[in-house]
Amino acid sequence: MNRKLSSLNGLGLFTAWTLIIGTLISYSPQYYKIYKNKNTNGISESMLIFGIYSSYLNVLGTIQENLFQLNNCNENCFNTMIPIIQLFSPCLCAIIYYIFYIYYYDENENENNKKKIIDNAKINILVVFLLLIYFFFMINLANIDFNDSSGKILNIFSTIFSLIMWIPQIYTTYNLKNNHTLSLLALLIHSIGCLITIIYQTFIIYQPIWIILSYIVGFLSELSILISSLYYKYQSDENTSLY
Repeated sequence: MNRKLSSLNGLGLFTAWTLIIGTLISYSPQYYKIYKNKNTNGISESMLIFGIYSSYLNVLGTIQENLFQLNNCNENCFNTMIPIIQLFSPCLCAIIYYIFYIYYYDENENENNKKKIIDNAKINILVVFLLLIYFFFMINLANIDFNDSSGKILNIFSTIFSLIMWIPQIYTTYNLKNNHTLSLLALLIHSIGCLITIIYQTFIIYQPIWIILSYIVGFLSELSILISSLYYKYQSDENTSLY
């Protein structure tokens, strides 16, 4: 299946805007819990980094795969770009999440780790910038077929990062037997959002499977972390808020 992006109206536009707004709101419980606790205990740095790469590559790859439609959208460009904006919203939220993690990391716990985290952030900024240079170079100088192939490769890597990102968080949750500052409410909303995104991208705008694979992985992984966290909460008889 290799169906491409097309202009949306009606149900498609409503679903897209619902997902965009819902994604932005869904991270609020997680941001609030980090702010409230003033630490990031229970959250895996690797999960955040791979999450940014996954969503970032998903956006760049989808644009490349749909470059012809985006270049020839005429008066319907805004509607044609909505699905891209929908994919960008998780990327933006993931970046903000990472900033919260860096800012509220408890340096009193381990000052060397704080420095390492900041150094990692600098490297990640450089990698993101280099990927952006590659992206602009390709869409301006390479032909449509090359961009289509490049987009597929980026989306495949997006899926790989999506799969890898949850392994450290699953391990962290298992190791601590507690979610600490990892918001279960945010996990629940995100997993539902991933499921809706899968339905939207597959059955409404007819995107190929490699574009939505990262969301399938995300849905299954977040659901497993949510269930395991609730199990550990039940085991320890804790009655803390989901927030």
